[in-house]
Amino acid sequence: MKKIIKILSIIFCIIIMIFSISGCSKQKTDEEQLKDKNMSEIDYLDNYIMLMLNSINDIDLKQYDAKLEKTENLNELSEENEETSSQDIGNNVVQYSMVPNMILNSNGEINWANLKLQIENLNNIWPSIIVDLYKANVENTKLTEFSDLINICLGYIKNENRVETLNNLYKLYEYIPIYLEKIVNDEKQLAVSRTKVDVIHAYINTDFENWDDIKANLDSAIKNFEPVINNTEESEKDYNISKAYVLLQEFRNAVDTHDKDLLLIKYKNLMEELIIL
Repeated sequence: MKKIIKILSIIFCIIIMIFSISGCSKQKTDEEQLKDKNMSEIDYLDNYIMLMLNSINDIDLKQYDAKLEKTENLNELSEENEETSSQDIGNNVVQYSMVPNMILNSNGEINWANLKLQIENLNNIWPSIIVDLYKANVENTKLTEFSDLINICLGYIKNENRVETLNNLYKLYEYIPIYLEKIVNDEKQLAVSRTKVDVIHAYINTDFENWDDIKANLDSAIKNFEPVINNTEESEKDYNISKAYVLLQEFRNAVDTHDKDLLLIKYKNLMEELIIL
């Protein structure tokens, strides 16, 4: 009997704990879940628009791509790339290799078919995001302006207009910190977001070879990033923050070379660091 009572007591305690946990989670469900959803959607917009912008110059922020080749002579492929693995399929050998994403090896061609698919996908998902951002008290005018810009981008991408596609995708990206500041109070996160906007602007002006404008964009980026680097204790200073600041200065210092490829390399290296902060 004592054993049964003990078991029942344990079960009762577990039930009480479950109800307590359920009650606590219920209290924060609406606000916390909306915030989490908002953050996921803003991250999606950030990464998606940046992906489209980078694709104009065939820039991939992943360091390597997987490449698959089929051959009857494994030795030939192995000599070309040491980072390989292979698998026999029938009479052929399928070889997998990791190919570096390099600016200087880029073919410079724009995949307009892919961009058209991406802008349509953005257009389709945006109405759902509007609903959630509106619940987070984002001004209706800021949501409407973004909707109008998507429509404008869609038209320029449909007509394969490189210059206006870049300009208007950048205008879309400018809204990321505007939406973010309605969701979070983290000054570091907001400063990094504003820095990324300036760096993206510098990237756009690199494509147009507007050298003075690039300097102005990067001066603004450095100013926006300084609170991040200055408000971190030296003993706790994050390696990635320090590295991002160095890469930002490197990008700024390289502008006087007027070498577009070099600046795109600097941009790629910097943005790879900023997106993980």
